Amino acid sequence: MGARAERAVVAAAATVLPLLMACRMAGGAPAHPVAPPRVSPAPGAESVAYGRFEQQAAQYMGLRRAATATAPALAPKADAATILSHQRAQAAAIRARRAGVRPGELFTPDVAPVIARVVREELTKMEEERKKVTRENPRAETPTVPVALKIDAEYPEEASVSTVPAGLLLRLPRLPTGLEYRFVGRHLVVRDVDANTIVDYLVDVVP
Repeated sequence: MGARAERAVVAAAATVLPLLMACRMAGGAPAHPVAPPRVSPAPGAESVAYGRFEQQAAQYMGLRRAATATAPALAPKADAATILSHQRAQAAAIRARRAGVRPGELFTPDVAPVIARVVREELTKMEEERKKVTRENPRAETPTVPVALKIDAEYPEEASVSTVPAGLLLRLPRLPTGLEYRFVGRHLVVRDVDANTIVDYLVDVVP
């Protein structure tokens, strides 16, 4: 074999061998592994109720996208007044699409008791976290700024936003980006972050 051919073989080996070693170390995994599917964290029968909740949350996000599709984009350096105006315009568009919606669209009758039980179980086990939920809560921190438990009601800008323990979040159904869980008094709410509205709520779940 000539010198040029030997150099070509060495170069090819230098390229291929690291790839083979990497594949062997990864157990033959592909170079771009596929992320595992998002599944409900709930075990057993809870997964049925959680799946229903997550489906309803996804439907809300579809309605939200349709309602706000024609809204002008918010400038990156918009001032506070412009941001608030944009937020309220989004809320009004969503509210119009959801006219007549009653509590329980996300927390449906088959879902509500399951989630209520999970919240009570977790907060009963975590005494300090339960106290924190009660203490870091708009009903306690900003009692003069009432947060109305009403579908599509605006969450007041002046009201504080509660804490939600990480351990509890791990046991609750997953929410799409743009929605979040919060507590108002003893009640669990789902809040639309961008529109700053209450999407749905479940009463008297904090023990």
